Amino acid sequence: MTLRNAVFFLGLLCLTFASTVAQAAQTEIKSCYELIGIGDTPPPVQKRELVIAVDQTVEFDKSIQEHAFKKIQHFLRPGDSVKLVSFSAYVQGNFTNVVLKGLLDTRLSDDERYDIPKKVLKKIDHCYALQDRAVREGIGKALLTTFANSSSKIPNTELLDNLNLISKSLYSEDITGERYLLIISDMMEHSTLTSFYKSGSLRKLSPETELAKIKKAGLEMNFKQANVYVIGAGYSKSGKYQSGEGMRNFQSFWTDFFFQGNGSMKAFGTPLLIGEIK
Repeated sequence: MTLRNAVFFLGLLCLTFASTVAQAAQTEIKSCYELIGIGDTPPPVQKRELVIAVDQTVEFDKSIQEHAFKKIQHFLRPGDSVKLVSFSAYVQGNFTNVVLKGLLDTRLSDDERYDIPKKVLKKIDHCYALQDRAVREGIGKALLTTFANSSSKIPNTELLDNLNLISKSLYSEDITGERYLLIISDMMEHSTLTSFYKSGSLRKLSPETELAKIKKAGLEMNFKQANVYVIGAGYSKSGKYQSGEGMRNFQSFWTDFFFQGNGSMKAFGTPLLIGEIK
């Protein structure tokens, strides 16, 4: 299944509504245990959380879009919760927005299934299959829509400020499982705080200097030990050359940035992600 061919599955699992803040459609894919009920048996806890943050100031080509879609599809498994967030700069129509929220329920153990009526189990198992399809195809639809609404004509990229917002809104609660953050972005900040550009290309960065600017601005983030992955770093639609030294400093800054924010940079795709999200 390719990203272009992903068809959004609408059914009992999916709830679509308009956000009063961002004025955009949001899809929520619910838990089968909430929809069907399993009596006195407590639902098993979710094991992993994936937040996908998509930068809408970058017009990624179709190969990068497909690459991101396939990496996400390969990652997903029962026990995952997922949120897809779009962001760019603070301009009308491009505010930070949670586009999709979904669950792939942790499966019931054999002991838990033993205490549940067979008729209910049959409904639960059918719901699992629908839920898996809804999440996977929902992510495909959400990615297509988010990428289609991206524009390199947006003058600024408030990447740091949006990561600050994500850390405070989506990482404000503790969870029992593992956290993952996938950022689909060129990772090029261009705001009043700082700019990574010089003559349209990545300038030579001093990680220490840039981190000092963030500290002075009072941006204190806590990603709650999230495993961080990046797709698209240094991407240029025009194919401009980026030096090896510049990219090493670039990656070093972001590695240090997430370390200071209680996160761990696991892989920095420049622009493709070598290996899987795991």
